[in-house]
This record gives sequence, structure tokens and C-alpha cells, in this order.
Amino acid sequence: MELCGLPGAGKSTLARRLGGASADDVVLVDARVAAAAPLPVRLGRKLVLVGREAATSPWQEVMTARALLRGQSGRDRLAVPAQWLLARRLLDQAHRAVGTAAVVEEGLVQALWTAGVLRRGGPDADGLLDLASSASRPDLVVHLQVSVATVLTRLRSRGSRHSRVQHLPPAEQLITLRHGEDLLGSLLQGWQQRAYGDVLVVSGDDGDPVGAVAAAVRTRANDLAR
Repeated sequence: MELCGLPGAGKSTLARRLGGASADDVVLVDARVAAAAPLPVRLGRKLVLVGREAATSPWQEVMTARALLRGQSGRDRLAVPAQWLLARRLLDQAHRAVGTAAVVEEGLVQALWTAGVLRRGGPDADGLLDLASSASRPDLVVHLQVSVATVLTRLRSRGSRHSRVQHLPPAEQLITLRHGEDLLGSLLQGWQQRAYGDVLVVSGDDGDPVGAVAAAVRTRANDLAR
């Protein structure tokens, strides 16, 4: 199972609360490389995982990196392929979790979104989804849906600045988030049309999404235990 949503939607908070509320049912696969971990430690761990994934099928990863690099600039030419490799490694680990449901805070869908949201020339949702055709995919994607206005308020008041959107000029942030909302919708629609897996949409604006996601986690855990 993986979580996805706009930056500031509350994925990290939801992941932490799921771990606390459903400790017997769920393992948070990327807890050691999530934003809550100290930056130097987090980067070191990510480098190890990315290197191991790249070594599994070097030629395939070179071809995938070429596709991901299209339209990228600056540090994104390194960060985007690295995020994709990391997501693939984490999903592989999630599938190896036995007797429990595994949650990845930022998986394949989020990696594809990152690759497309600031791509020069615009995103290609179908082309991005093609990259997931041969990857190890989650059985369930949880879309934490939060309004752009709420996300923008959260990002502007957040202390950490690990989202690319936070580094944009204020006038561009709203435009980018609206564009990102459309892209995420297209990716999730295509994800379902291609039968890549189920998508569960929960609201992060009203109420508490933990209950709905925890119920889905328990369902998956029960299925695995049978």
C-alpha cells in the first residue's frame, strides 16, 4: 500500500499516525528515509537503497532514467531518477513483508508525479505510467485528497523545505499546485484504467482520514494472514 497526495497534504502525518494506531497491522517501510529522519542520515540511507536498486538491472535503469530526465533541469536531473529508484526499492521491500500490511509513504505514483509536475513542455501522464508497467506495484494506492488552498497554507507555514513547490516564487506556487492536482488526477485515473491496482480516496480537509486508511490496512493484513 502506498500513500500519495500533493505536497503538504499530510502524508507524513498520516503515515506516523497509522503506525501508532495500527502497530500490530502495519509496517511503515520508508520510516527510516522519511522526512522526519535527520537529513544527513536520511540522505545516506537513500543513497544505499538507490544504489542497490540500480544494480539489480543496470541497462533497464539507464533506459528508465533517460525517460525520466526528459524535460528536467538543475538538481531534478538527479533527484527525479533517484526518487523513482528509491520508490521501486521500497515497494520491493513492502512486498516481502510477511503477515502484515506494508505502507510506503511516497511510492511509485508520487515519484511519477514528481517527474511530471515541473517538467518543461508539460507532463505526459500516459508516458509516465508506462514506466510502472514492469515495476513492482502496490495493491492499493491511498490518495490523501486535500484542497489546494489548504495545501498552500500548510506549505507556507511549514518549517522544513523538502518540497520543490516551496522553493518556487509565491506567485507560481498556486499555479503549480493546481497543475499538480490535475496531473495527480490523471495519473490515478490511468492507474485504475490500466488495472495497476485499487485507489482509495480519503479526504484530508474534513474529519480524520486515519480511520478509513487503518480499516483498509487491516483488510489487507487479514487477507495476507489467510
